[in-house]
Amino acid sequence: MDYMQGVGELSDDIWRRVLSINLDGPMFTCRRAVRYMLTHGGGSIINVGSTASLHGGAAGAAYTASKHALVGLTRSTAWMYAKKGIRCNAICPGGTATNIGETMPQDRLDAAGAARAASLPR
Repeated sequence: MDYMQGVGELSDDIWRRVLSINLDGPMFTCRRAVRYMLTHGGGSIINVGSTASLHGGAAGAAYTASKHALVGLTRSTAWMYAKKGIRCNAICPGGTATNIGETMPQDRLDAAGAARAASLPR
């Protein structure tokens, strides 16, 4: 989680952590899957995006950027390997009821970002 921070408040460490989890992880997984699928006649890759992948942020800058980039990675992978029998798609669910809010240190949460996100229609 990026604590709902905009680029002005975002630390380098949070930026790198969020991009590593939300973009590097899927890229390494896709790369391994594609290599396997190329030798086994094709397959399907499903990446998990978010509504933040498709719209302006309803989260902080790092999360939103990582999910936008994931859609780009998905589209590129689909385009590059379509003729080799490999499909790549992303599902982009909306907000999901989890305990993530309880796990975030409240003193690090950007109050303005959290208030804007909380006011969005569900």
